[in-house]
Amino acid sequence: EDANFFTIDPDTGEISFIMPPDFETPLDHDGNNNYRINVLVTDSDNRTDSQFIQLSVKNDPNETASNFSVQENTDLVVELPKVDSSGGAITYSLTGPDASLFRVGGAARLKFKTAPDFENPTDANGDNVYSFNIISTDSSGNTTTQATTVTVTNEVSVYLFGGQAYMAGTGSDINDLTGDLANPLPDVQFWQDGVNRFVDLRAGFNRNFGNGTGFGAELGFGFALEAARDNGTSDTEEIYIAKYASGSTDLAVDWAVNGQNNVYADFRAWVDAALANLTSQGIGYTVEGMMWMQGENDAADVNKAANYETNLTSFIGDVRTRYGQGVDFVIGRLHEELPPGFYTEDDVVRGAQVAVAGADSRNYFVNTDNYPVTGDRVHFTSEGHLSLGEDFADVFIS
Repeated sequence: EDANFFTIDPDTGEISFIMPPDFETPLDHDGNNNYRINVLVTDSDNRTDSQFIQLSVKNDPNETASNFSVQENTDLVVELPKVDSSGGAITYSLTGPDASLFRVGGAARLKFKTAPDFENPTDANGDNVYSFNIISTDSSGNTTTQATTVTVTNEVSVYLFGGQAYMAGTGSDINDLTGDLANPLPDVQFWQDGVNRFVDLRAGFNRNFGNGTGFGAELGFGFALEAARDNGTSDTEEIYIAKYASGSTDLAVDWAVNGQNNVYADFRAWVDAALANLTSQGIGYTVEGMMWMQGENDAADVNKAANYETNLTSFIGDVRTRYGQGVDFVIGRLHEELPPGFYTEDDVVRGAQVAVAGADSRNYFVNTDNYPVTGDRVHFTSEGHLSLGEDFADVFIS
């Protein structure tokens, strides 16, 4: 009889009122503040059961306003009850300082007229807390006014970086940086696990804990993507980066998805800590992409190189299972200058990287052949690392 006033969480089974009930103005079928619903349960074997539940609303002399929270870029706030206890339609109107920014549609959905942007709040106080009154009128003409606030929370774009020495930043030197690149960039946040928080993007993260004297692709990436964000040619959300790289590691074993206590397990723990930190701050996020620069160790082994395409496909699939099917995966292809006497299978790995990139519209590869390398003919110079980051960023710049 009163099911339309409730919602149920499909994961937890928690039942809650769509709108907080008002003891003085009951909306239940009998008008006596006793709401009756029938809960139907279906298990994984399609077996069903049901139970009638009665929820009694008691009077509270200290009633509070309705408070909702939505992430930015989301226009729907809540679905309001459509009919009253007699089955008649409920109509709604809005008043108050921020009422003009909302509407109640024909389906009784309270929505923003324009999806809010956390970085550019439009509420009267400019603090991302929108205040107004919801006035409901039942079929008998009785009205109820509910003071309401809608708090808009932040959502950011997260980018993951993984791989071996190329990704770490071997061959770079912080002393080669000039201008803005030599200074922290507050608009891009980088996960520093040692202090368990995000910090302003800076050089020094050729070592995972940020105590190095060089940098990796994250630096060129962050500066390029933030510049595009400023001029409106990329995603407008704030940029957050989590990177974990380890030299002399292969995809076959060290980064294997089914490995125990391997480098990939360390990477996942690193990334999960960063995402948990965002959640603890009430910040929503979307993992937009993962940058991958790795393969030289596999190129030194016939069997590992032969399995590289299969292993990389499996690896990307596992990343998407964990962090979202919409994750764009960008591969830095091994460059053609690797010493052939040791990296005997580099052409096999390079071919596998291109094949994987072409097998899925969400996969890409970056050509690193023209990046300058150090005297060892393996690792990039500072200029090369910056170019790698900038080319990674180009994938996300429209």
